[in-house]
Parts: sequence; C-alpha cells; structure tokens
Amino acid sequence: MPMLLALLLAQAAPDFCASVKDIVKSAPAEFERVRGRKHEDHLQWLLWTDPVKIAGAASCTVIEGDRLSGPEPSYACAIDVASPCDAMAKTFADVTRALQACFDRSPKLLESKAERDAVFHPSEVFVELAFFRGVRCSLVIEIEPPQNQYRSLPYTPMGMTIGPGK
Repeated sequence: MPMLLALLLAQAAPDFCASVKDIVKSAPAEFERVRGRKHEDHLQWLLWTDPVKIAGAASCTVIEGDRLSGPEPSYACAIDVASPCDAMAKTFADVTRALQACFDRSPKLLESKAERDAVFHPSEVFVELAFFRGVRCSLVIEIEPPQNQYRSLPYTPMGMTIGPGK
C-alpha cells in the first residue's frame, strides 16, 4: 500500500501540487468554493463533506469551529490511514518534499513523541502535514485561512500544542 501511494503521488505530482495550491488559494474566502455538502449534525462543529479533494487524498472535509467562539474553518485531508507506521513515515518524507517543491520553500519541522509535522506558510495560509504515531498511524494535511493565525505555539490538527521541533 505505501509503495502504491508513493507511486500515485509521484505520478500525480503536478496534480497534487495544483490541487494543494487551489485549496490554499481558496483559504482566504474560508474555502467557500471547495467546501462540499453542509452537515450540521454535530453539536459544536459545522462539517462540510465531499469537498474538492487534494490529489491522492483518501478523504477530505472542511470543519468550522465552535459556534460559540467563532466559526473559523479549516480544511483537512487524510492522505494515508491504512499503511503500516514505518511505511507511513517514509510517505511523510515524500509528501513533505512534494510540498516543499510545490511552495518552493522549506517547511518548519516539528517532532514530538506522538507526532511529526512539516509546516508551511504560503501566502500567510497555514499548511501542515502531520504524521500521528499510535496504535493506528495517520498522515493528514490541514490548511487554514490567515485569520486562524492566532497561535503562539506550534499547532496540530487535533488541537494539541507541542514543543520546539528538531
């Protein structure tokens, strides 16, 4: 599976980059153009499913924040949730290189015991590739519009803050 994912990403490299840049371009307008179908069935979050997907992603969603504290959206895609963790770590490196080539800049790399992150800031938009280690590992891309840039510490899609990376 990981070799297949790496092959698909390599073959779709221009499409991967173009689709990531398209989502980044839609971020300042709160992903309005790419959101998908609206679901209001969660008590604290407004979910949009079936949005425009990043090439090679398994699934994507747009989530708007807690309605009481303000609906600041984020766009998230699961790149891989099925591969063995060791193989997924290699895929993290491959996708990080693809994003680096796409944005023509190096990421800020962060690492903790349970997570590895590559963070990019193209056009003041927050783009994070996160590899979560655990019983089941996952590889996720999260994109947030400029108005979400309130954080003073590194941030992960699960809302955890982590210390300085290596």
